[in-house]
Amino acid sequence: MTLFSGTHPMPTGAPLRLQEHQAALRVEEAVALAGQIQSSAVQRLIDLLGDEHPFVRWQAGVSLAETAAQLRQRAHAGPSWGRQSPELTYSGLVALLRDGLQDSDSVRREATADALGLLDHEVVVDCLVQSLEDEEAAVRTSAAAALGRIADKSAVHALIPCLSDPSMWVRRAAADALGAIADPGSVPALQLALSDRNPLVRASAVCALGHIHVARSRELVEQCCADPDATVRWYAARALGKIGNTASLPALERVRRDDTVLFGQSTGAIADEAMEAIERRESGPWHWLRKHWFALRRRLRRVREG
Repeated sequence: MTLFSGTHPMPTGAPLRLQEHQAALRVEEAVALAGQIQSSAVQRLIDLLGDEHPFVRWQAGVSLAETAAQLRQRAHAGPSWGRQSPELTYSGLVALLRDGLQDSDSVRREATADALGLLDHEVVVDCLVQSLEDEEAAVRTSAAAALGRIADKSAVHALIPCLSDPSMWVRRAAADALGAIADPGSVPALQLALSDRNPLVRASAVCALGHIHVARSRELVEQCCADPDATVRWYAARALGKIGNTASLPALERVRRDDTVLFGQSTGAIADEAMEAIERRESGPWHWLRKHWFALRRRLRRVREG
């Protein structure tokens, strides 16, 4: 999601405290409208998708997702005596949101893409795929992130070209989405993303490969333990904790002394955890010998380090 990217700063003109108060009231309004299926309530939430404040837009999307869940539940329950038909159907709500992707306001298009991703339903994949070609990078980023939340394999073919998008935020969101989908067919494209000039994109590509349990994916992540960027090495070590095997132990050994810290853990500590995870899940005589050899080397090293 790109709600907090700073690309849509709070407008000036009114005192900041007053703006915050007014935005808080609109957030509360969006919360109160969540799950309400009346057309007026839904329309108000759709209007709030174009709000000037990112928190308001985000809450409107969350509330619309709750409304969509209510409508789907009623549709699955079928007709019921004594219950009035809702003024809006699930398909009707989706149609309204699809229209929002064509709005002239790029902020509304961006927020609408975020909201459609929260619906978590394959019916919206096609319109989000179209938004991957939007003229605004923020909209393309939100569309890619939304497709990642839905995680439908039919979107893979459209996400792969986004790895070459001019915007690094789009490239990173596309890599994250491909990781969420975890289709082995995306491995060659993610391999190319490992050569991206931006280390954050390479880190996202490493994370994506860490969700794809095939040999080629593991080999690529092992190579990333030697990446010149410390962040990429950290994510590579973590990914090998998920998909690595005993063949990954030499790569993890190379980053054991890496003291780069992210999220409170050093790369070396992550590498140690990854090696221990590999040792726990690998079986067979060859794996037994290999993992015990590396375990013995680690114990000796710890003794020497004292």
